[in-house]
Amino acid sequence: MTALRRAARWCLTALALAAAPAARAQGEPAADAPFPLTLEVGEVKPLCPTGTVQCPPRAILCDDPKVAVGADSPEGGALRGVGPGTTTCSAAGGSPLGARRVYRVTVVAPGDAARDAGAR
Repeated sequence: MTALRRAARWCLTALALAAAPAARAQGEPAADAPFPLTLEVGEVKPLCPTGTVQCPPRAILCDDPKVAVGADSPEGGALRGVGPGTTTCSAAGGSPLGARRVYRVTVVAPGDAARDAGAR
């Protein structure tokens, strides 16, 4: 009977581990996936209100400064749209050496149809 019990436990554990990725795939995106943000050219978007980073965000870096750059705002660290395009940005939470949150930033021209359609 003990061998049967061990086999049943093993099967249940294997089943739970196999089902875990499928459950996550149907729900929210992975925590390490870039968080999508859409900005208009010239718009400044504070990061603290998004709830994605420990505040205040520091050391904000973007891969393509022709698309977006780090900026200051009354609410703390922010991203500013510079020109149309898509880039990856990141911000350190709490301290400059802390864990970083990655963002996929899409900057659109003011009044662009993609943004007006709710692509946020």
